[in-house]
Amino acid sequence: MSQSDAATEAAALNARAAAYLATGRGEDAVLALEKALSLEPLWIQLEFNLAAALRASGRPERAQAVLARIPSDASLSLRADALALKGLLAYEAGRQEDAEAAYLQALSLVPAHREAWNNLGVLRFVAASYAEARDCFQKALEADPDYPDAWYNLADACRELGDLPAAAEADRRYAKLVKRHKAS
Repeated sequence: MSQSDAATEAAALNARAAAYLATGRGEDAVLALEKALSLEPLWIQLEFNLAAALRASGRPERAQAVLARIPSDASLSLRADALALKGLLAYEAGRQEDAEAAYLQALSLVPAHREAWNNLGVLRFVAASYAEARDCFQKALEADPDYPDAWYNLADACRELGDLPAAAEADRRYAKLVKRHKAS
């Protein structure tokens, strides 16, 4: 297989893996990404995608190991994505302090990282720091106004703060985005 053919096949496998993840088929995504990496071992984005697929398929330890393979000279955005995923894995393992540290590191690299802001907001929310959580969700929405998770979480934070009009607006925006996503 030529280098061009390998790159084309790896790209197709990467796209297929994304479709698998979108439909809850994490194991199929893992297999597709492992094959893609065998064709294009230097394509660093595939490492991140594999780590996300491993998390989705319930293998957090392996996801952590794959994230550790992402080199320190990778792009800022990829490193921030990896840190945000590392934070999510730590949060899911009950290590909130590690999660917070990873999210803050991601934000130091990419200050408008929507997932890091949203997930930091979740940490604040579960700690009952609702005003701080609201601020984090708003920063996630400044980075991406079409980010449904942040609208959903913002609604919860606003409800906890007693700001029912803001909660209703956030609920409305969330529902609109979900409806648009289902229509596409």
